[in-house]
Amino acid sequence: MKRRLIKQGAEALTLTLPKEWTKLYHLKSGDEVDVNPEGAMLIIHAQPSAHKQKTKVHLSEENRNHHRLLLAQAYRSGFEEIEIRYDQDSQLPHIYVLVEELLGMEITVQKEELLLLQSVAVPDYRQYDTLFRRIFHIIDTGFSYLLADAQSGELDSTKMEVLQKNLLRNSNFCTRVLYNYPFENKNKVFAEQVMLKIADYVMSELRQIYSLLPKKISPKSMNYLSDSKVFFSLITDAIFKEDEQLLNQVLIQKHAFLERKNKTILEVNKQEYLLVQEIGILLRLLTLFAGPITSSSLKREK
Repeated sequence: MKRRLIKQGAEALTLTLPKEWTKLYHLKSGDEVDVNPEGAMLIIHAQPSAHKQKTKVHLSEENRNHHRLLLAQAYRSGFEEIEIRYDQDSQLPHIYVLVEELLGMEITVQKEELLLLQSVAVPDYRQYDTLFRRIFHIIDTGFSYLLADAQSGELDSTKMEVLQKNLLRNSNFCTRVLYNYPFENKNKVFAEQVMLKIADYVMSELRQIYSLLPKKISPKSMNYLSDSKVFFSLITDAIFKEDEQLLNQVLIQKHAFLERKNKTILEVNKQEYLLVQEIGILLRLLTLFAGPITSSSLKREK
């Protein structure tokens, strides 16, 4: 990145700082930065802000269904301190579980009817790409557990619960970065926000399907489930390889899978009817990736 030097006064030279960098570190006119010359290099450090972004949320006993959303939204919005007010000590186990979904946040103060969350080890925004990819690896692992345990008949739902918790931690962090980092490619930001939401739904649906697995699954249902994993692998390739041919394959298979569910239902026994219905829902969720993949692939002409 090049900057032109501007003469100011008799001997001084000034330069402008990149807008993205100043936004990232919340710098404004009058703030101080550390400037350290090292040979031909001039290193500029943003000084940590003395004022942390703070917010307050009230997690009422009557409104438990909204607790996850309230905390996740405060975290995604970039707040570094979240003061939590609650009504009863009986809520604490539930709140502790929700805090575990906020990557890098820890409870630093606990008093009667009050918890203080602080940003202790939130990953750097430069880890975004790694954690975004990890979300799709988690889902792929969920598919692998599902297929292996459907084949063996030996079920352990706790490992699917652990996967979903890990996905939520990574998804919340990625959304936090997308909300607060000034990316130039707005198409990509919008597309990946949608992908993160779909990924949450897909993992939830994998858990639901796992809960419906019979001790012995029919070949028809097993094939339907296996093909859904193949379709997910194709979607993952289309996202990360940015190959137009892969996107075309996703669009073609999207319509084929949507037509397949009704036929499969007629071919399985009644005990697996609900299972096939849920696999159909999973496939419909997977087809939703086609929209944001298409949006992300659009290039703005200069």
